[in-house]
Amino acid sequence: MKKVIIKSIEIANPDYYLTHFEQVLNHVLHRDSHLLSKGELDLLAACKQSKVISRRLFARLTCRVDNWQRTSKVNYIEIPEKEKYIEELCQIGWLRSWNGERKFLPGILDTLNKKEISSFLNLSGKGVNAPVSTLKMILLEELSKEDSFQLYDLWHQGDESAELSVDKILKDFDGWILLEHRRLIRTIFLLF
Repeated sequence: MKKVIIKSIEIANPDYYLTHFEQVLNHVLHRDSHLLSKGELDLLAACKQSKVISRRLFARLTCRVDNWQRTSKVNYIEIPEKEKYIEELCQIGWLRSWNGERKFLPGILDTLNKKEISSFLNLSGKGVNAPVSTLKMILLEELSKEDSFQLYDLWHQGDESAELSVDKILKDFDGWILLEHRRLIRTIFLLF
């Protein structure tokens, strides 16, 4: 089987997702706006007034299942310079950047794969066959302890003085974003 590498893709309609999302949104606002609160209407108005590329990104993110997204995995050819548009959506209130808050760790850990979690826990063989859910539970348990975290047998080839912290664990990633107000988005699609 021959592998084909695609170097560039031309999109016939870069606004495909945005067009359909805005059709749904406009229909709901026209027919059912009385069911939404003033705050919800303000959020939707702010989104509609943002830049086209920000709205493209927003429409794409609403199609994703998970709440938290690794920014390194948010790559769309029709959205250049994604960081600028992520920032705009954060300012509007549709996105939240993760700043190390521990209460969001379970969602953040859900974005990591088994290989990444195993490497954090320094599992070279013995625990690597454990289900990913078990590995996430172990990592979350260690990270939820107070000030510093000791993983005597699991960190840096058994280096018992090594501390495990959120910063050390997640330093290799460029960040995470949370799509806020997912309930509002679901309501819009249900009303449609």
